[in-house]
Amino acid sequence: MGESIGKQLKQARLKRGLSVEDISHETRIPVARLRDLEDDNYADFPSPTYARSFLTIYSDFLEVDAAEFMEALKGPNSPLIAGRNY
Repeated sequence: MGESIGKQLKQARLKRGLSVEDISHETRIPVARLRDLEDDNYADFPSPTYARSFLTIYSDFLEVDAAEFMEALKGPNSPLIAGRNY
C-alpha cells in the first residue's frame, strides 16, 4: 500500500479548495469523523460499519479510489477491529 487513504483524502480536498466543513455540508458526515478519516483514526467510530460507510462516501465525493484501503479494513487484523469489542 502506498500513501495512506487519510492523506490522499486530505490532499484531494485541499486540491479542490474545500474545507472539512464544506465536505460535511455536502456529505452529511460530521466534521469530527471527516477529521478522523483524514487522520486514519478509526478508534472513535461507533462501529467498523460506520467507518467503512463514511470512508466510501467521502472517497466517492472526492473521486479518490479507496478500494485497496477498504479491503485492508476487513478481517480480524483490521485497524477498525483491533482492540475493540464490537
